[in-house]
Amino acid sequence: MRSILAAIARVLRAMPRFVYQRMLIAGEWVARLVAVPADPVPDAGTVPAAAIAQAEDDEHTKAVRAIAAHLVNRQIPSPTLSGAVSESEFDWLLACTPAMLRSIIAADNVALRDHIRNRKAIRGVLINDARVVEAFVADLTDENGRDVESAWVPSMAR
Repeated sequence: MRSILAAIARVLRAMPRFVYQRMLIAGEWVARLVAVPADPVPDAGTVPAAAIAQAEDDEHTKAVRAIAAHLVNRQIPSPTLSGAVSESEFDWLLACTPAMLRSIIAADNVALRDHIRNRKAIRGVLINDARVVEAFVADLTDENGRDVESAWVPSMAR
């Protein structure tokens, strides 16, 4: 008789846990049946801001590379191409030597973008900072007082 009462007591003690587990299973089942609203689908006409910024950065680095290619080949960049970069960036590109310009052309988009934003420099390339560019150009004058940039790009004399 004692064993029967002990068995009934064990069943009664286990009952809340059993009921709780079954209620969890039933709740999960109901949650699966109830439809959860999906995220709204963006319109085909709207483009995320990050994609726009990435496209602008890519266009900017493409313009910097094109200007560098013109300067390496001793050509004058077109006004529309020159207008794609700021005046300080254009002065920076004018101050760069042909070896620096070749490094700029060869750099990938991320490295060039980081160099322009002064996050991580490309080895052997002048830093894109107005004071550094001024000091670099001032240090590179010949005995006649001409800028080296004017000497290697004759049509760009200031």
